[in-house]
Amino acid sequence: MILQNYLTSEDTESAFRSTIGAAIPLVIATLMGYPQEGIFLLLGALFVQGIDIAIALPKKVALMALTGVLSILI
Repeated sequence: MILQNYLTSEDTESAFRSTIGAAIPLVIATLMGYPQEGIFLLLGALFVQGIDIAIALPKKVALMALTGVLSILI
């Protein structure tokens, strides 16, 4: 597989999107002097990214509810 095909594949784009989406809150919160809150934001972003999948709406709502419960338990 050539590099261009790898970088434009759907899995790679999803990985980049979730990495950037989780890293930005961590970096900003750490630079502002709130590293612990940055970690909470990072975990929340990772939970939300986990339900960014193409499934039926009722299942997605159930996963979002589970994500909310897990976030509260942190």
